[in-house]
Amino acid sequence: MQISMLTGFFLLVCICFSREAWPKPMQVINTSFDNSPFVSLFAAQTAKHAKTIREVLDRMRSQYLNVADITEFEAYVNNAYISDLAEEFVRAVPDTKYTDFLLYNSFFEVASNSMVALMSGVSPEGTYMGYSQTIDGKISYANELYKYMQELTYEVNYMDGEYSAVAVTFAGSFGYSITRSDYAELIISRVFDNGGVKPFPAIQDDGHFSSLVTELAKKLADGYELPSQLFQSFIYEIYEKKSLPAPTASDYFIRNGSRNYPYSYLIAFANFGEYMGQILTTDSVGYSRALDSSTDDGWRIVQSPERYNMEKPMKSDFRIIQIERALDSNVKDSRSLDAFSNMLRTYPFRQSTTVYITTFSGTESISNLQKCTNIMDAAKSIVACADPPPPTNWLSVVLSLALIVLVIVGWVFGIKNAKKYEQGLYKNSRDAKGSKVKGTVGKSSTNQLSQENAPLKNNSESDDEIVV
Repeated sequence: MQISMLTGFFLLVCICFSREAWPKPMQVINTSFDNSPFVSLFAAQTAKHAKTIREVLDRMRSQYLNVADITEFEAYVNNAYISDLAEEFVRAVPDTKYTDFLLYNSFFEVASNSMVALMSGVSPEGTYMGYSQTIDGKISYANELYKYMQELTYEVNYMDGEYSAVAVTFAGSFGYSITRSDYAELIISRVFDNGGVKPFPAIQDDGHFSSLVTELAKKLADGYELPSQLFQSFIYEIYEKKSLPAPTASDYFIRNGSRNYPYSYLIAFANFGEYMGQILTTDSVGYSRALDSSTDDGWRIVQSPERYNMEKPMKSDFRIIQIERALDSNVKDSRSLDAFSNMLRTYPFRQSTTVYITTFSGTESISNLQKCTNIMDAAKSIVACADPPPPTNWLSVVLSLALIVLVIVGWVFGIKNAKKYEQGLYKNSRDAKGSKVKGTVGKSSTNQLSQENAPLKNNSESDDEIVV
């Protein structure tokens, strides 16, 4: 009985504190470059999330991708691809091949439809960067991918003095989606460049998505690089060489368009030490945006995969215009990192399939998993993404129910005791009356017996007392 009561109490406590609140802080790993060379970190996180990765791969082969596309890709590679990361991937995830590693990374790269924002801030001082990792809503199973990626995502903090760095990625990934190097005083991220020389094709449907994934996987097998790979190598090289890449950091990623990227990308740079920020295309020429404190709106830049229309800004991608207006209205006066981070949770920077939003300054990082529900207008167009309702305070609910139960139990107990008390009084009263009657009867009998046993007086004596 006591064990059952303790078990019930434990379950109540678990219920009270299992409520879900959004946004959620993502998993954070604190380490150092010496303790976690990238291959070691990759292997550890891939092994830790092997079950989820295995489930994603199974769904890719059975549901998400076309069998014909996968077969063609594997025939194209013909088991010729090998790398240290692929070897660790196969070792960590059961029943996988090197080609699975390429498909896995291609899958999440193609599924991404993200945005980036830069801001010149004052609290703390310096340039900020915000990045949203969003799954493309044109994919019919985007919600499933969103959930998988939230399980896989983590932030890693390298605590190495002046060479410290922070980055966000997901288990099994080639590299980082966004990173900050303290030594370089630089924050870096990227989005697709749909207006570039090699634009990323807009996803049409699931079949088109499948072909895009396998085409990218072929390019990766042929030696093409993703920006995320270079973000990872950038911070490790700085630590190993104890110096910055020459001649400039931007050249490290662009090299006059000679980097072997499968698509055109827009690379965002935030130099928090010099209060500078810019967005450059990986093509040799063609696109550049920079923070400019001399103009009224040059303190912020928002960038989607669509290029900003320099000549007619109001004809730019609505996502850019909408978020820049929101920043102008709500953040311009404060220019704080918290205000910047909160405002980036506005649609369309945050959508129902936005996995996380990360904001970095030179000294702080805010990385949270996201959840919201799309709000539609009469034309069935998305106009906002609302926060989920606040979590139920189960502790209050349980305590209220417990109080009600106690009141009812007390009431029932009181009634029972009152009846017992009344019955006790009645019994005592009856017993008292019975004793009194019995005493009276006994006294009468005694008197009667006394009278009967008393000696009779002599009649002569009585006659002598009579005077005539």
